[in-house]
Amino acid sequence: MKLDIAWLRLAQLSGADLSGADLRKVQGQYCRARHAKLCGADLQKADISDSDFLGADLSGARLQRVPFSGSDLRQASLRDCSFQTTRFSDARLADCDVRGAAGLVIGPIDVGVDSPHLMDGPELQGWFAANGAPDVEVHQKADVD
Repeated sequence: MKLDIAWLRLAQLSGADLSGADLRKVQGQYCRARHAKLCGADLQKADISDSDFLGADLSGARLQRVPFSGSDLRQASLRDCSFQTTRFSDARLADCDVRGAAGLVIGPIDVGVDSPHLMDGPELQGWFAANGAPDVEVHQKADVD
């Protein structure tokens, strides 16, 4: 499915199956994609900030230069994802499966389960490593601005 450069802002995608879809440069801010399947999808340069991906499956997705800033990814699968300057600033990743993910991410990220717990820098890199993603490199926002 080819949806590159599509306008999906405020879209209701909960439960949708977009596995393998070409979603490069999609404008998807504020979309709701709870429990959506985006396995192997290409989201390079897509803007999906401030969106709801609770429980979504993004396993194996290409997430290069994607701003997830302010998004809810709790209980989502980012297993085997490829990051490159992927912005998770203030995103929520509690109970998120990141095993096998690799590349560069930008924090801070809220990893708190019962209450907010922002992490950044070496502490966040340690969190990724402890959760099965030792090949994730963390840069603080100030490092890339």
